[in-house]
Amino acid sequence: SSGINAEYGGLKTGEADQGLRVLRSNDPDYNAEQNFPDNYISTTKYKAYSFIIVNLCEQFSRLANAYFLLILILQLIPQIAALDWWITLLPLLFVLSVTGFKDAYDDIQRWRSDKSINNRTTSVLVDNQW
Repeated sequence: SSGINAEYGGLKTGEADQGLRVLRSNDPDYNAEQNFPDNYISTTKYKAYSFIIVNLCEQFSRLANAYFLLILILQLIPQIAALDWWITLLPLLFVLSVTGFKDAYDDIQRWRSDKSINNRTTSVLVDNQW
């Protein structure tokens, strides 16, 4: 046997079991049964409920922000503190806030763009009619 399986549109035996999407041309009933994912596009980085945590993790992965956080933690130890802890906290909060607002703005713009693209009307060829 050649290993070709007609049931799966000419794929070799075993290929259809590897998660490949098999579409049948002009067979909407078969294709509807397959529960294929839709064509929804999402390029956003964050979800509304996880923005603060994900954004802070991303920001503290930057060496400069992690360094200032370490300095802030050391400033909380009175025996080694050269300055008050809030003097280190204010610039760190400023940088984190500005970067956070910029990231939120960029992500909202991406969400708007995705929404616009996902709501475009499309034409589908059914029985030789668009």
